[in-house]
Amino acid sequence: WTFDWNFVTSRPTCDWNSRRLAVDGRTFQLGTSCNSAGRVTAVHIPGSQLEGTLMSEIALLTHLRFLALNNNQITGTLPVQLSQLSGLDYLAFHWNALDGQLPTWIGQFQELRVLGLGNNQFTGSIPFEYQLLTNLVTLGLDDNLLTGNLDNVQDLRNLKRLYLEDNIFVDTMDVSFMAGLVRLEELDLSDNDITGTLSLHMFNYDSLSILDLHGNNIRGQFPSIIPENHNLTFMSLHNNLIGGTISPQLSNLKALSHMDLAFNNFTGPIPAEIGTMSNLRYLFLAGLNLNSGVVPPWIGQLSNMRDLSLKQTNRNGPIPEFFGSMTNLVLLDLDGNDLSGSIPSNLGLLRRLGYLLLNRNNRLSGSIPESIQRLTSLGMYCPFVEKASVNCRLISIEQCAEILLVDRTSLSGNLNTLCSQGGEPKIIGSDCEGSNPEVTCVCCTICCDDSQSSESCLDRVYLGQLDPIWENSYQRRFYQFSPDVIYGNE
Repeated sequence: WTFDWNFVTSRPTCDWNSRRLAVDGRTFQLGTSCNSAGRVTAVHIPGSQLEGTLMSEIALLTHLRFLALNNNQITGTLPVQLSQLSGLDYLAFHWNALDGQLPTWIGQFQELRVLGLGNNQFTGSIPFEYQLLTNLVTLGLDDNLLTGNLDNVQDLRNLKRLYLEDNIFVDTMDVSFMAGLVRLEELDLSDNDITGTLSLHMFNYDSLSILDLHGNNIRGQFPSIIPENHNLTFMSLHNNLIGGTISPQLSNLKALSHMDLAFNNFTGPIPAEIGTMSNLRYLFLAGLNLNSGVVPPWIGQLSNMRDLSLKQTNRNGPIPEFFGSMTNLVLLDLDGNDLSGSIPSNLGLLRRLGYLLLNRNNRLSGSIPESIQRLTSLGMYCPFVEKASVNCRLISIEQCAEILLVDRTSLSGNLNTLCSQGGEPKIIGSDCEGSNPEVTCVCCTICCDDSQSSESCLDRVYLGQLDPIWENSYQRRFYQFSPDVIYGNE
């Protein structure tokens, strides 16, 4: 074990534990916990590299209410003997390597409030018996190999958090879809095979703050009327088939901080009403066949903006000077447009900027400003580890790299200054190849010859890595599986 917490020692069983400080300053207990009669009521051993199959003897702990062995390397199936633990209200085995079908006997746990089985290798469908889990508050079955429809979770009226993403579920969104889950706060159905159209009731939940439906086959158009909503903060719809125009009434989502509509079938203009959404920090419109035009000037009003992607949205004209005043920007993605003119030197004022993607804008010209080359903080700022250290396991070396893509433009200059800077490794792409290269760069990861139409310099491999990196920053991968869900905040 990484942490043994005095297990299998001469100390009393109720002392096989240790207290830890949570991110929010509160403490919680790891190991065992007991009631006043000395009976073990909780076993909490996360992230200790436990290996092998689960012992059926755990079922002898008949007073157990809390069992969490998440983030380990446990294999095999859940032993049927665990069905004897009828008093459980918290069961978490997410982030292991369990397989087989979801146990039907879990449906007997009438007191269960948290069930976390995500990030395993479970197959089959959600058992009919799970309809009986009427006290469930949090259900996580994400990142498995589950199939079938979602009928057996649609009437769990106490459910607040439902995570079913990254499976093979097939279902149809209509006016009744998830309508019975009236207390929902977080809903993640991304990367499944949900079809149908986006229904108005998805914006009518009283408490829903997270709506992640990306990577499905949702079609049709946005609802024509979107009611005023002060709860929804995160909405991701990218990689669907939603069409029509982008509704100006999206501005009624007053609390929205993250809006991702990328890679759908939207057409028409970018509605100016988005400029009134003062809480927006993340806006992704990439890959939309929108009306051609300049970068809308109202974007400069979004002073909290951190990540902005207008990749392949038919933007033309110059790169606006107002970007230099958007000091919170970490990502600025203008790739694949028809922008012209030079790079504004005031982009060098963006000290938090980690990703500047100007590639595939053939009419960008002039010298690359020295101010861009002096942005040494690009390589130092890692926006993906601002939160709890538990997220660090998702970080790869390239996630904290400096990203500058200016290849397949008419820009010129010397980028060797960036090569000599310290910090994390950099990914730099420019037109630095050929007999008469436009850019000098001895450390460029991507070198293109702008005089040739060559597929060899395409940077799909790098952009393919970046897209899920950005996505991982916003997905709720560790969710609400803290003991406080039951014992503190519920």
